[in-house]
Amino acid sequence: FAYVSSSLSEGQATVTGQQVQEVTFALTVETSFTYTVTASSSEDPHTFSGTVRDSEGNEYPVVGDDMVSVSLKDWLLIRFDANNNGSIEIGELFSAIDDYFAGAIGIGELFAIIDLYFSGPTPTATAQPPGAPRG
Repeated sequence: FAYVSSSLSEGQATVTGQQVQEVTFALTVETSFTYTVTASSSEDPHTFSGTVRDSEGNEYPVVGDDMVSVSLKDWLLIRFDANNNGSIEIGELFSAIDDYFAGAIGIGELFAIIDLYFSGPTPTATAQPPGAPRG
């Protein structure tokens, strides 16, 4: 998971570390705040934990969900479903193919997104063959 943003003002969150991130939040008058992270691409349950330490050194547990389960198909929908309609359309599939050839996703992810494309709603044809009567 990677830190994205928080409800705090800019400069109140400091991110350190590459593989395992640690985020330090500097609170001034806030008694609560929210933060957003991007989901991991590994298909497993993941745990969140943390403590909040005040300026006097007192520690308090972070509350909220402490477990999230990520499925590959959920992650692919989050990443490639550009119009947020819950399915993969042809343009979104082409984006995934481009990412595969750019090395951004692996062959397993590409096959999973192809499955999502074919398991989505069937496109409806609106074109008429040439010479067909129009009603």
